[in-house]
Amino acid sequence: MSVVAHLMRKAVGDVVFPYGEWAVFDRGGITETGATEGQGGRWFDLASLTKPHTATAVLAVAKERGISLDTYAAELLGRTDSWLKGITLRSLLTHTARLQAWYPLYADARPFFDIMSALPLGGEGMVYSDLGYMLLREVLCTVTGLDFAEVIRRYVSQPLGID
Repeated sequence: MSVVAHLMRKAVGDVVFPYGEWAVFDRGGITETGATEGQGGRWFDLASLTKPHTATAVLAVAKERGISLDTYAAELLGRTDSWLKGITLRSLLTHTARLQAWYPLYADARPFFDIMSALPLGGEGMVYSDLGYMLLREVLCTVTGLDFAEVIRRYVSQPLGID
């Protein structure tokens, strides 16, 4: 049993999560895949995997366009939604925007901004928020006029030499 398989099965046994799937890869391609016992073929939230790319792109776009990290998201999005009040790029990047940690967007057919406006805001402090980074994605796409994949290609992958 590989190290990854052992760790994944241990995590299920320790009730860290109920089920997991994995793929290990290197420059040559996929070297291992697997799944723990239980129901397979589930959808997983991959937001945390995109956070470093999103943050890098925000910093690159802000520098290129002369945008301060203290600029309000609502201003960049051209929106007046009340829940956006006081949310800056900095607060989104640092998980201090008072947004919920997570919501199963993939299971809700409403548009992103409709869902976000219906969710309650949290209190002060830091909440590690997938939703905040999804909002940063919307800001990036609005400011650049590009889809997210192209934003990442242009502002992260190409400058860092990642293909």
